[in-house]
Amino acid sequence: MPQKTSYHLLAAALQGPPPDPLQRFARAVQQVVDGFISHEAYLQVASRAARQRWSPARLEQQAASAIEADAHPLADLLLGATDAASFACRWNGFNQMAPLGAARSLALAPAVHLQSAHGREEAASELRAQLAAACVARLLPPGGGGQPRRQDQAHRLAEHMRRLGVRCAALQDSVDSLYAQPSARLAECARAVGASPRTLQRSFTRAGVSFEALRQAVRLTLAGHAMRTGCESLTGVAQLAGFFDSAHFVRAWKRACGITPSQYRRLAQS
Repeated sequence: MPQKTSYHLLAAALQGPPPDPLQRFARAVQQVVDGFISHEAYLQVASRAARQRWSPARLEQQAASAIEADAHPLADLLLGATDAASFACRWNGFNQMAPLGAARSLALAPAVHLQSAHGREEAASELRAQLAAACVARLLPPGGGGQPRRQDQAHRLAEHMRRLGVRCAALQDSVDSLYAQPSARLAECARAVGASPRTLQRSFTRAGVSFEALRQAVRLTLAGHAMRTGCESLTGVAQLAGFFDSAHFVRAWKRACGITPSQYRRLAQS
């Protein structure tokens, strides 16, 4: 039986963003690669937050900040829904497919309502239920439909870095270089940005992110965009995103998203 997990967004909302833009970017990169934490770890974070007796307004603010900082392909999937029905289909489909410890199904009528997808509520779940509702309220498309909540971009991390105000030329150049050549190794990336491998590695260390994690995050965001917007075969998506082969792509995607690429693409078409 797979380990029960929690999507990182919920714990990130309860923990709050790191103070420095570079730290926020490093967290975003790691969250793309490892999209989930164990459900037990999430319960521990939620337990600490519950003791602080957060107000609904603070929960809503924390949820909004976490969603804004989320560069994960699942965020693009949910924020790309153009109407409430499409959002509900994507939300519920993911909650049914992923090995979540606290899956919640979404109903739209007679009003927006969340309930445990397992048919029961866990003990001390009031704060977590409020947090899930706050996240849904921020993720749902506005009334009327027609427009996603944010533009779907292939170079998500590059856009994310600029929005966060990250000021690290070596890291910025490396992100742009990896989007141009996602299969590049460190030495190839260093040549592309005009630095020695050792100098570039030091820049990554100071930024708190590894080259391997950044490259993997670039690949995953490229693959997600291709599956949401294109008609490439999954083999074609793997090649486009710089993965060694389809098996490597599937393993990385399941680790990041909790579902297979085929399942993700089906949800993106809903």
